[in-house]
Amino acid sequence: LLSPPAMSVPISERSDVEEKAALAMGWMERACLTGDSLIAMLYRFFALEALLGDKSEGLKAHGLAFREMMLSHVIEGGFRHPNATFFYYDQIRSVAVHGGQAPDVPRKVTAQFEWAVRDALGNYFALARQQGFSKRGKLLKFLDHHPDKPKLLTWIRDYGGPGWDKFLKENEVPAAPADKASPEEGT
Repeated sequence: LLSPPAMSVPISERSDVEEKAALAMGWMERACLTGDSLIAMLYRFFALEALLGDKSEGLKAHGLAFREMMLSHVIEGGFRHPNATFFYYDQIRSVAVHGGQAPDVPRKVTAQFEWAVRDALGNYFALARQQGFSKRGKLLKFLDHHPDKPKLLTWIRDYGGPGWDKFLKENEVPAAPADKASPEEGT
């Protein structure tokens, strides 16, 4: 957490982008200090939401996972499968926050998610610098309206699974043709 670009956040007179990053880093620090894997996951989700969340969204899991995917695509040229963030948000974060009995969270899952959030933080800073963003809202708008959005939505349609249907419909991605072969069939 103390490696660049996080060390470049000023102590005072921060931009909105820097303020959200500092908030995220605070949640990430708390996650590292707890001995409870569930609490660590929640804190890491709070960090990711500070960076990429949109409180105006009804269901947040899809948008958060998609923005994380797009951010990585734009900065690194690749991405983790968005189903991990979507699933963890839906099955762990939402259940715990909304009064349900959250499942036990294996340490391996918390460690993998920790790296995903760290990568998102680094990519967040890189994109803000690359595009000259000082407002998080502009950064999110950039991700939500990026020219590669249809390409990534098509990828999700093809490889994301049925949990994405509503999100894809809301983002106007047509369903795959019924006669299309699956990726396992060598298309």
